[in-house]
Amino acid sequence: MNLAAIILAGGLSSRMGSFKPLLPLGGMPVLRRTLEAYGGAGLRIICVTGHRAEELRPVICDAGAEEAYNAAYETGMFSSVLTGFRRASELGCDGALVSPADCPLVTRGAVARVLERVKTAPEELCVAAYRGERGHPLYVPARVFPEILTHDGEGGLRAVTRRYEQRLVETDCPGVLVDMDTPEAYRAALAAYEQQQNL
Repeated sequence: MNLAAIILAGGLSSRMGSFKPLLPLGGMPVLRRTLEAYGGAGLRIICVTGHRAEELRPVICDAGAEEAYNAAYETGMFSSVLTGFRRASELGCDGALVSPADCPLVTRGAVARVLERVKTAPEELCVAAYRGERGHPLYVPARVFPEILTHDGEGGLRAVTRRYEQRLVETDCPGVLVDMDTPEAYRAALAAYEQQQNL
């Protein structure tokens, strides 16, 4: 299967007050740690940029990912979603995993668990979970791409994907639930990272 990972890194980080993708976590930028979770799985890794894109390009290049620049990033996250899925469609992908860049505690094992499910049911939407709670990434098959690309943005990506049954894929990875929208959430992610390293 020709699959992509779409990592959304085009936002303004307005609630954080600092530029989230370049915040340090475990000795590397948050974006690099997020991208690394999807490396080695045979995926086309598409990193959507916008705000301060020039600062992210070296990180993207070092991770072996490709950039898809969203010129309309100031209009909100769905414009980055469109940019990522448009690129995946151009590449002829059979499906895509999608995640914000600020989910740096997702492990390669969690990604592999989702991909195992995808291989058995490639036309089904599925989402990484921990103890029954949904997190990231979400897998979307190519049959849903046209609906996403023609959506007006109202309600975001979820307005499209909630029309479909979604299978929860238990990952045993609490990191699938961790994102970093605020300084408090960043501090919690730092603590969770340290705990993850001590397991």
